[in-house]
Amino acid sequence: MFSSDLAIDLGTANTLVYAKGRGIVVNEPSIVAINKNNGDVEAVGKEAKEMLGRTPGNIVAIKPMKDGVIADFKVTEKMLTYFIQKAHNRKMLVHPRIVIGVPSEITQVEKRAVMDSAYRAKASEVHLVEQAMVAAIGAGLPITEPSGNMIVDIGGGTTDIAVINEGGVQGTKMFGIGGRAYTHAVERDLSVDFEKAEELKVGLSNNKAPVSQRPAIEAALAKTADVWISGIELALSEFTKLDHLPHRMFLCGGGSSLDLLMDRLEQTEWYKTLPFTRKPSVHHIRPDQVSGIKDTTGDVNDHTFITAMGLLRVGMDTKQFAEDSGSIRDKIDKMLSV
Repeated sequence: MFSSDLAIDLGTANTLVYAKGRGIVVNEPSIVAINKNNGDVEAVGKEAKEMLGRTPGNIVAIKPMKDGVIADFKVTEKMLTYFIQKAHNRKMLVHPRIVIGVPSEITQVEKRAVMDSAYRAKASEVHLVEQAMVAAIGAGLPITEPSGNMIVDIGGGTTDIAVINEGGVQGTKMFGIGGRAYTHAVERDLSVDFEKAEELKVGLSNNKAPVSQRPAIEAALAKTADVWISGIELALSEFTKLDHLPHRMFLCGGGSSLDLLMDRLEQTEWYKTLPFTRKPSVHHIRPDQVSGIKDTTGDVNDHTFITAMGLLRVGMDTKQFAEDSGSIRDKIDKMLSV
């Protein structure tokens, strides 16, 4: 592919951009600061996030993505334009081909909104690929094995599930609970602002949360985790065309950083009413399982980025090498196409 081409993980909370031959070149919050008086973009990404709660009356910070899909078309277009230009060192005349990861069950209208935003941001060609599937292939999971695997991609606004078996996607489901739901639970129960709630939530997993607040944080997260487990059960119960579900479950995405979710899946009997042949084993997909990806931002260091990394590697490689109609590359390319 041409060196200007990009792969983009357009997330509810963060956006990552991969440039061919250079690696991950953008990793910033999906936020845009807009001047209400004239509609001008004042800042995007990290700079816009820093304005949250501290902007003057005429500046509003907007999060244009909601539950993995575009909530504000015009602002998303401006955000994409900024990130594309940043990936190309502010060159205005670049018109890259772009691969964008999307949740598995978004509507045709939502898909069109993503594509239109990318085209308006000066893309010459746009491909959409399913996030959960590219996470699996990008991590090198044995997708062609008859036993199959389940990928549970927990993003900022959604949880995306893919059942992968014998080289194909046998089914996908999505429900609207992601990492931000846990942050909002802490925000509500501890009466703190969103940024502080996010800090406390993450601090619980990395042992940096204040000891005195840990019981309250755990209680807030537990209530949402119970709802999330119910969402997993309901989503998997809708795979009615499968005789049985794969017994290997792989977690990825930013929301999977919560140890509580792994504990819930391993220690409770949520799976008893579902068509498993045995208790499913639960694993994290790690970045070191994805080869060939360089990170120039210095921030991609744990399993929370696996979806983006899988997208970047697979989205770019399959579009580049799927030339032989009988090749595995071509087969993967067809699986990835939305």
